[in-house]
Amino acid sequence: MSKLLWSLVGEWRTPIQTARRLGVLRPKELAAIGAISLVAVAFETFGIGMLLPIMQLVENGGDAGELIASSRLWQVMAQSFDSIGIEVGLLPLSLLVLLLLTLRQISAATRILVVEKARAQAAKRLSEMCFSTILSSRGEYLQRVGSGRFSILVSTQAQSGASVIRNLAELFSNGVTVIGYGIIMASVAFVPTLIALAFGMLTISSVSTLVRMTRRTSDELVSAKANFAQFLVERQTAWRLIKASNAIDQENGLTRRHAAKLAAIDIRLAKISVLMNSAVVIAQAVMVLVILNLSVRYLDIEIATITLLFVAMIRLMPIVASFTKLRQVNAAISAFLAQVVRFVEASAENREVDAGSRPFARLQRAITFDNVSFSYLGSDAPALCNLSLSLPAGRITAITGPSGAGKSTLVDMLPRLVVPQSGKIEFDGVPIDTFALGGLRDGVHYVGQTPLMMNGTVVDNVRYARPDATRDEVIAACRQAHAHDFVTALPDGYDTPVGESGTLLSGGQRQRLALARAFLSTATIVILDEPTSALDYESEGKIHAALRNLIDQRHATVIVIAHRASTVLSADYIVVLDAGRLVEQGPTQELKQRKNWLQSMIDSDGTTAVPSPEEALST
Repeated sequence: MSKLLWSLVGEWRTPIQTARRLGVLRPKELAAIGAISLVAVAFETFGIGMLLPIMQLVENGGDAGELIASSRLWQVMAQSFDSIGIEVGLLPLSLLVLLLLTLRQISAATRILVVEKARAQAAKRLSEMCFSTILSSRGEYLQRVGSGRFSILVSTQAQSGASVIRNLAELFSNGVTVIGYGIIMASVAFVPTLIALAFGMLTISSVSTLVRMTRRTSDELVSAKANFAQFLVERQTAWRLIKASNAIDQENGLTRRHAAKLAAIDIRLAKISVLMNSAVVIAQAVMVLVILNLSVRYLDIEIATITLLFVAMIRLMPIVASFTKLRQVNAAISAFLAQVVRFVEASAENREVDAGSRPFARLQRAITFDNVSFSYLGSDAPALCNLSLSLPAGRITAITGPSGAGKSTLVDMLPRLVVPQSGKIEFDGVPIDTFALGGLRDGVHYVGQTPLMMNGTVVDNVRYARPDATRDEVIAACRQAHAHDFVTALPDGYDTPVGESGTLLSGGQRQRLALARAFLSTATIVILDEPTSALDYESEGKIHAALRNLIDQRHATVIVIAHRASTVLSADYIVVLDAGRLVEQGPTQELKQRKNWLQSMIDSDGTTAVPSPEEALST
């Protein structure tokens, strides 16, 4: 018995401790749930207990006098009724039972609302915590998490984990109900109550193996759902590649395998659930029949007491069944909470370090990289290797080189999306990590090669750079980015939804809006990754002119990652990288006049095709 009880305590202790660590359980909410549960159970058990005197009165032909004379309980009840001027009888007792059960129903409904409100608030807190903690981690860890796992963790798993409140409330309510009914049953028939208790413990023990199977299967289900979510996000994002590669049948096969795995796990859980329910129902039926037969044949219990026992057992049967179901649900919730804890703890370990306090305003002289190195996890070759260079302030600097040269890694270090593993970066001679992270990122604006759009309107997306910007300022920024004409031609102009990830816009349109976002920002360092790759040459020239205006008006520093010869040549300063190392750097006019990688690129055809430095220098 003690071993079984300790095992049951262990089943619930783990999710409770986990939920407390995550801040899901709050003492005030639990106290309110417990108090109203006690009230509901008190009304119910007292109401059901009143069935005994009703049955005794019916059995005695409605003569309350004889019962009052022979029973202390009836004497107390008669005195209570006399105090309010009512004579004990069948109708008053029936109305009292109805009143008690009505109050029980009201309090039970209130308990459900309180529990659901607490669960919803806990789910909200848990989702917000997961979102904030993971997004606050380092960029390389965010990439390892993946969008599919991130979305299912913040939504499904956080919401399911918060259901621990509902489960605990049901456990407490059911436990108190069983105790209440047990007291009533033991007071009128002690031996049958002991038999019922023995059957109950035997039933709980018999399904413990199935509960452990549920826990293991739930762990599998959590992992399989996360993998499937990741798979779906990747495939939806890569729909162009799938169609262009005529790979729909191949992807359908992969989807079927994922779906088949989920279905198999779901079916396994359903089988376990059916076995548990069947075992509980059969055990309950045997218990009721055994107790009724013993009560009538051997214990000489009166019919009114047997009726009360029967009503109590009928009421307890679904509660015992639900307790078994609660154990199964608890195993699943434990798996969800464990997954949340794993990600939250890993995110905390990989949290961005923000030890700086110095405000950042504007770059005056240069950004310097001093012997900087960085390698991505699982990569054999370093992304940057002992890199030393200088990016001048108040100029347009083009960073070029073949794919994999380390260009994106280099610019990711400026807003500290990536942190050097060795070496140092300085702004005007000040180490970058001494600046407050928030202020630094306000001063550095990044426009990626594939512009990111949110599922909102044009105004929403451009204003993302500066939420307090007026509509006129948004329009002015779009004019600078040469986006105003196409925006006004959209169905609802600036209020036109752009779709998920901007799918309702062309690549060039998304690129112009991303540039408008950069112009709207207050950043004094603007990083552009292939900013004109989707633009015609006329538009490219206008964008370069707008960037010059940005430098003149805001004293900004512009850093451009580019392969396009025209974009590189429009810069004031050029940095050439290859395999994470510096090939050459210098003013554009100087590099154009000597035999080097840049001149070879210009002589080839002046397009976006970029040879490696070794190939270029050998021509």
